[in-house]
Amino acid sequence: MGPHFVAGLTSRINSATHLETHCRLLQEQHARRVVIRVGNELTASGYDQTRDP
Repeated sequence: MGPHFVAGLTSRINSATHLETHCRLLQEQHARRVVIRVGNELTASGYDQTRDP
């Protein structure tokens, strides 16, 4: 999802109020994806037998 996609969202949103709401939702979803990714990395690290504890 790049800048072009995000810019295209404005053509689908009816008002600035909705735009702010959609932007907030995008930020929240991004934060969730980051937390999930980091959690997966920590889990993989925990099972990695080649690393010292």
